[in-house]
Amino acid sequence: MIRKILAVSDYFGNPTTTFIYNEVVGLSEVFEVSYLCTKRNNPDQFPFGKVFEIPFKENRIVRKLKWWAEIYDVKLDFKNTAYSKRINELVEQIKPDIIHCHFGYEALRFYQNFQRSKFPNTPIIVSFRGHDASFHLERKSYVREIEKMLSDSRVYPTFVCEFLRENLKRSGIQIDKHLILHSGTRTDFFKRQKKDHPKEPFLFFQVAHFEERKGQIEAIKAFQKLIEKGRKAKLILGGGGPDLASLKSYVEEQGLVKYIEFPGWLNRDQTKDYLEKCHAFIHHSITVKGNTEGIPNALMEAMSMELPVVSTFHAGIPELVENGKHGILVKERDIDAFAQAMEQVMDWGYLAENRQKIEEEFSFPAHMKTLIDFYKHCYEAGS
Repeated sequence: MIRKILAVSDYFGNPTTTFIYNEVVGLSEVFEVSYLCTKRNNPDQFPFGKVFEIPFKENRIVRKLKWWAEIYDVKLDFKNTAYSKRINELVEQIKPDIIHCHFGYEALRFYQNFQRSKFPNTPIIVSFRGHDASFHLERKSYVREIEKMLSDSRVYPTFVCEFLRENLKRSGIQIDKHLILHSGTRTDFFKRQKKDHPKEPFLFFQVAHFEERKGQIEAIKAFQKLIEKGRKAKLILGGGGPDLASLKSYVEEQGLVKYIEFPGWLNRDQTKDYLEKCHAFIHHSITVKGNTEGIPNALMEAMSMELPVVSTFHAGIPELVENGKHGILVKERDIDAFAQAMEQVMDWGYLAENRQKIEEEFSFPAHMKTLIDFYKHCYEAGS
């Protein structure tokens, strides 16, 4: 019988990984859940009882040598005596029935320091979510270590979309047992209340980390074409990140300040408020040096709020968005096509079928049921 879960990742409480926080909170309603991380962030925003912070530290020379070996694809080595001692003492203290590692790269750090011989039957779940099943696969040293970890009969991978699973297969990694586990959306929370908002100006919305992979500059340039055609519209870009300053500079240089709003980082309630009053959601996902997303959770939340979406044929997005039905998808970096798609959806209105898709395949209750059933399957497989 499963009673205790130990979840593992580098960071706990990042605004960009609220889906993990929601999952852990949901699991704690059924099991006794502890969390192991190298650093805890935003404890007031993401409160949780049992969070164990064990930093991963190495001296400068060792760190530099390992960095060199990883960059030049010689070896990927996370072995660390001090870190290993502390995490294994924690596992001994907690005695989890399931260990769930989030992100393949971070799972390797845990696995290489985990004393498997002391806990031979403990199932380890590894969730692949994006860069860990795309960008990192370009390094043979990473592929070798992932293959070694997955060859452990008590390690079970999950993927947020089929696209990422196929990436591992194309890299030659044998996958005998796995689960496609879509991230879950809180459809009870992300639920539209009003459908009679004024259509002018038409409000486009995106919330994401500001980085090249999220395609904000492409979205801005596409939106600019609508403004130049005289369309009455406004673009709201929520979030923050390294590209924010350059994006704001472009908007100012192009005289778009009165058409584009940057409200900053948004909490869940604020995000819902924008989804409620806006007319369409955009997300120009882009592959950057092999680095892809899985299926952006923001798209699921927007669809749960019945918004038509404009996005790209990227990674697992076509598994969520049927082109022409739930929204419009275009090729990555095709600014003209993205502008045309944005103009088209201005005539669409809210889509009940978008919410239906999320309720049937991507809801949080469905996610939790599938995950818990998988935990039970993995646990019983070693009995």
